Amino acid sequence: MKTFFDMYEECKRQEWNGCGVSVVDKDSFHKLGKKFLKTVAKQLNLPNFDVRSNKGGDAIVGEVILHTPSFYVNIGTNFSYARACQGMKDYSGGVNNTIPTEALKSVNDFIEFLQYRGFVFLMPE
Repeated sequence: MKTFFDMYEECKRQEWNGCGVSVVDKDSFHKLGKKFLKTVAKQLNLPNFDVRSNKGGDAIVGEVILHTPSFYVNIGTNFSYARACQGMKDYSGGVNNTIPTEALKSVNDFIEFLQYRGFVFLMPE
């Protein structure tokens, strides 16, 4: 079974080759991406969050989004970023922080990125 990272890389290759993304791969990207971000939110014990996606047009894969009252994450194959926000209706927020591809390899890697950039603070166990 493919992981979100595997599907991310496959869709990125398809887009960059100029052939568009297959419907099956696009659907898998969105399904796995939303699952990935929901897992992140649950592991961070976020009390309030929204996970959604925008499939975009035929030539692109679109993006998956995690929106919390304090930060907003947008993952797409062309540009992925996280930024601070002020509430669930803030869609423009603070400065974009580019998410490196390596941070998408696992939920733990992604949480480490969010910690490093100061979006979340976890107490040591």
